[in-house]
Amino acid sequence: MRLSYNWLKEYISLDGVTPQQLAERMTTAGLEVEGIEPVASGTNLVIGEVLSCEPHPDSDHLHVTRTRVGENDVRQIVCGAPNCRAGLKVIAALPGAKLPGGEIKQSVIRGVESDGMLCALFELGVDRHMLSEQQLSGIEELPADAPVGEKDVLKYLGLDDTVLDVSLTPNRADCAAMWNMAKEVGAILHRPAHWPEYEGKADTGAPTTFHVTSRTGKCPVFLGKVVNHVKVGPSPKWMQEYLHAAGVHSINNVVDISNYVMLETGQPLHYYDLSKLPHHEITVVDDVDMTMTALDGNQYKIEKGDILITTGGEPTGVAGIMGGEESMIDEHTTSIFIESALFSQVQIRRTSIRLNLITEAAQRFTKGLEPLSQKKAMDRSVQLLSEYADGSEYEETITVGSPAYKPLAVKETLTHCNDLLGTSFTMA
Repeated sequence: MRLSYNWLKEYISLDGVTPQQLAERMTTAGLEVEGIEPVASGTNLVIGEVLSCEPHPDSDHLHVTRTRVGENDVRQIVCGAPNCRAGLKVIAALPGAKLPGGEIKQSVIRGVESDGMLCALFELGVDRHMLSEQQLSGIEELPADAPVGEKDVLKYLGLDDTVLDVSLTPNRADCAAMWNMAKEVGAILHRPAHWPEYEGKADTGAPTTFHVTSRTGKCPVFLGKVVNHVKVGPSPKWMQEYLHAAGVHSINNVVDISNYVMLETGQPLHYYDLSKLPHHEITVVDDVDMTMTALDGNQYKIEKGDILITTGGEPTGVAGIMGGEESMIDEHTTSIFIESALFSQVQIRRTSIRLNLITEAAQRFTKGLEPLSQKKAMDRSVQLLSEYADGSEYEETITVGSPAYKPLAVKETLTHCNDLLGTSFTMA
């Protein structure tokens, strides 16, 4: 699991504990940290503004810029990025800057002096897989209101984070959730962990006419909820940053909330565009043989035994693995249907391996989910959709089946505890 140090600080104080120290403490406690890596790195960086951008006299692709990096500090910097232009706010690495690729020095490029470098994010060590084609093809274009002269560039960009690569053993599938990881770290550091008040947020709603049916024992629990109004747009910057650190692309606020809640609670979710479910019903089956197109645009052969989400007899998702292209959320979406369900971990494993679709959701279903996590994720979804996607006009939560969960009462005596642990605890 990719554990963001900054995200973890949302739930527990890490004052006085560096990422390296945290990794050592976690590994000693049994949660092996296999790697520690910054999301980005770089020294002597500053936000600049390109005042002028002229063709290099001895090159067909280089530009000579005058870039303001402070109130009275204008540098001549040669840049080869095709998107370099006057008026652009940029990341400038000044001489002496240490980047993942080496140190930046004053230089002469084809006879023209260059006093630094204008940077793309991948040149700061940001994972290329998390960047768009536009970001990969040129320097990073900062917002128009980016403050020229700002030197804490990584913090401004939300890239001043460290990711711990935590290897989870099969018996600790519960730690594939940020909230549960916060509990573990709290126990390790002897500090209290806390998270938002979310319980019961999904308990209200108008009567619904939407129907959910499960025709397979491989889907013992299915919670669904209609949200008649959402507004699709960009996610909050902090959410984008946390998803990025976890290795998840930001798409839009609605889709991002589904991924964010999965990472928080460990419960995979799927949001459908309600207008693309004209029958206003969902049926879960495992007895069909067909081909369907998934969200990645590829076609997959569904065989009998695979768990399939259907509507009106047509496929709309490979259960627990990936949704269908027909019901995807896009910029035109105005209402959604939330799925928070439990599927057979054995079947999800078989199907995901056969289809070669090892998604974040499939991995969590395969390893096993926390009991009652479906309700937890539904509550948190409603809370975040209301706050960050204008979510409103909710309908009552549809519940099909029930989790096979019974609270256990464990009796223990002080004598037995001390005998077992070799301790001498006394009652307070």
